[in-house]
Amino acid sequence: ETRGDWRRALDGYEHVLRAHEEVITDEDEDFPMDDGIKIHEGAAAIRASMPKQQAAQGLLQCLLELGHGESALLHADGFVARDPSLSQVVAPWQAEAAMSLGRWDKIPQSDISDSRVALAATVAALRSVSESPELFSEKAKSAKLAAMAGLGAASMESYGRAYPFVARLHAVREVEHAREYIKGGDLNELERRWDARRKAGAAQSVPSWLSVRRRCLEVCGAPLKAGAACMEAATLAR
Repeated sequence: ETRGDWRRALDGYEHVLRAHEEVITDEDEDFPMDDGIKIHEGAAAIRASMPKQQAAQGLLQCLLELGHGESALLHADGFVARDPSLSQVVAPWQAEAAMSLGRWDKIPQSDISDSRVALAATVAALRSVSESPELFSEKAKSAKLAAMAGLGAASMESYGRAYPFVARLHAVREVEHAREYIKGGDLNELERRWDARRKAGAAQSVPSWLSVRRRCLEVCGAPLKAGAACMEAATLAR
C-alpha cells in the first residue's frame, strides 16, 4: 500500500475480512481435528493482526484508489448492513464514493464532522444553491471547519498526515468558485483558477479534486468538460 500497489493491498484486506467473518459451522466436522484447529488458529491470528474496522477502511480506500467507486459504495452498504456499528467507521469512504458517482442519497447525514462527509455534502448542496443559498453556505462552512479541525490534529504528527486536510480545504474553495460562476462568472476563468490550485497541490490529491471538479462542472452546465474530468480520473486510476 505504501508503494501504491493497491491491488495487492486490496487482496490483503479481503483476506483479513474473510478471517473476521469466519464462523465455526457443522461443516468443519469434515476436517480432521488437528486440521480444523490449525485453520481456526490461523484465522484467529489474522483477526488479531488487524481490527475489522481498519480492514474495512483499508478495503474501501483501495477500491477508491483503483477507481471502483460503485464497488466501494456497495461494500460500504454491505458492511453497515451486516454490522450497523460500522456506519460511522465507513462513512468517509461511503461519502467519497457517493460523491464520485453522483449518488447524493447515499451521502451519510449523521457524521458531518468528518471532512470527507462534509465536502461531499457541500458538493451536493451546490446542486440546489440557487434555491437554497443559505444551505450551501452552511455546508461549505461546516466542511472548512471539519478540515481545519483535522488539520490541527494531524499537523502535530507529520506533513503526510496533514496534507489530505489541506487538499480538502482547497476542494471546498473550488466548490465555492463554482458557486461564484453560477452567480454570474466566466467558465474559462473558473478553470484557470482551478488549474492554478491543482498545480500547487500534490499528485495524490488530483483524483479526488477531479471528482469534485466533475460534479461542479455538471452543475455549472458544462457536461463535455465534466466528461473530460471523468476520463482523466479514470486514466489516473489505471
